[in-house]
Amino acid sequence: MESDELRNKLAALHNSAFGWAMVCCDRDRDLAADVLQQAYCRILGGDASFAGHSEFSTWVFGVIRNIAREEFRRRSRGPLSQSIALTDAVTDADEISIEQRELAEQLGAAMQQLSDRQREVLHLTFYENLTIEQAAEILETTVGTARQHYARGKAALHRILSANRELER
Repeated sequence: MESDELRNKLAALHNSAFGWAMVCCDRDRDLAADVLQQAYCRILGGDASFAGHSEFSTWVFGVIRNIAREEFRRRSRGPLSQSIALTDAVTDADEISIEQRELAEQLGAAMQQLSDRQREVLHLTFYENLTIEQAAEILETTVGTARQHYARGKAALHRILSANRELER
């Protein structure tokens, strides 16, 4: 792939890539930016090369996840803890309503109660519009396992959000 074409594809994917880096870096914005920068350097420098065996976005998300894991090990921060990227693309408070922001915060809090794998699969499918098959590839697991985490995660979210609504009444 030509350098300009590669840069254009990365630019088009940037917002989603940063959201995924935030998930992989436990919402640490500085670490996510560092991980994303490392991913871009590896990709543009040729240390990570796209072989075409998957979709480009799937491959980029895998590179980001692997670098985040390396950083967590290097920094001895413990296991990779994931959380949902809440409306990161929207930073201006005027762009979304207070109700939408509150709903996003409730969803984020509910997502925190899920297992790491459930959060990862749901983020990739809900927020990045990837298929379960693509999420499985990024997470280096089988499609069956990804489907199981997806189904269990959705069911758990439903229970948590329903219980929260009952408490608000």
